Amino acid sequence: MSAKSVLAGTLEFIPLADIFQILGGNNADGRLRLTSQYAPNPGIVYFQKGDPVNAKVGSLSGLEAVYSLFGWTEGKFEFVEEPVKVGRAIKHSRMQIVLDALRLMDDGKIEKLGPPPSLDEALVEGTAKSVGKQKKAMPIIKGPLVDYVLVISEDTFPDGHQIVKEGGYGRWIWVVLEGEVRVSRETPEGPLTLARLGEGCFVGAFTSLLHDRFLRSASVTAVGNVTLGVLDADFLTQEFATLSPDFKMLLLSL
Repeated sequence: MSAKSVLAGTLEFIPLADIFQILGGNNADGRLRLTSQYAPNPGIVYFQKGDPVNAKVGSLSGLEAVYSLFGWTEGKFEFVEEPVKVGRAIKHSRMQIVLDALRLMDDGKIEKLGPPPSLDEALVEGTAKSVGKQKKAMPIIKGPLVDYVLVISEDTFPDGHQIVKEGGYGRWIWVVLEGEVRVSRETPEGPLTLARLGEGCFVGAFTSLLHDRFLRSASVTAVGNVTLGVLDADFLTQEFATLSPDFKMLLLSL
């Protein structure tokens, strides 16, 4: 197999956790290279059959190097598909690495590499430190105006209702019409909030269009009363099948 670049972009658009999921879903073999203007050395992660087997960045290697790369909030990445000839230094599964890295970031144990914080962020951080806590307000992510053409029905859920359960199965995709939902994953220390989604955001993944029984990787809970629009999954599946491989790869990253 000759080396070829099959996936590239920016970490602002596709964060490392999502890149891991894309490569894992495609059982990819090759080398992921990350660069950042805030890092003197590039980061390299080697994958075999979709799982990270080794990594290096500066003086760090193996699992320690992988964890540090999750702190890169800005930069570029490129995945080159090629035979991997490095030794296996990482024994953890892909999902375990992602969950552990997100927990370590939430605990402040992974240094975030990026631009200096804004004045507002600095004030928030300073206030949190003054009370001995590392808390940071999580903004609500909102999408574009909703196109109702593919909405086939609407569901309303009360505050606290668990709409999607991590580890459950389902291939449907919703769009948030009104209100807010919280996306979370279970960790040994309890639920970890990953995002807050508002109007125009999707609940679900395009990857579910490829499977009859799609394993949900996170839980979704209503925050206040929320109305979701159910998208026409059968139509989306038919449309998805007609797309080019490159465009499919892009959609699977969303």
